Amino acid sequence: MTELTAAGRLGGPRPLPEWFTTAAHVARRADKRGMATWLPAGAAHARHVGSRTTACGVVATNWPMLFDVRFTALVPHVCRACVEEVQGAAPIDVF
Repeated sequence: MTELTAAGRLGGPRPLPEWFTTAAHVARRADKRGMATWLPAGAAHARHVGSRTTACGVVATNWPMLFDVRFTALVPHVCRACVEEVQGAAPIDVF
């Protein structure tokens, strides 16, 4: 079985994260370099690719997945229930 990887910015391929950021509402905003990117406009949740629900159990069937936004507990509007579920699931690099 081939392991899914993404090109690392400073090195070779790296494993894809288990959890991705998703949100009911997103907005396009400019980052520090002036590049436009989609960011959560409300609470950020964690979700597996292909899952219908977030880590905290909210149905998120039609919510966009933000593959360029790391799920982290450090953002102000992150779902704390998702953080607790992700932290208890496995020692993955989301923080």
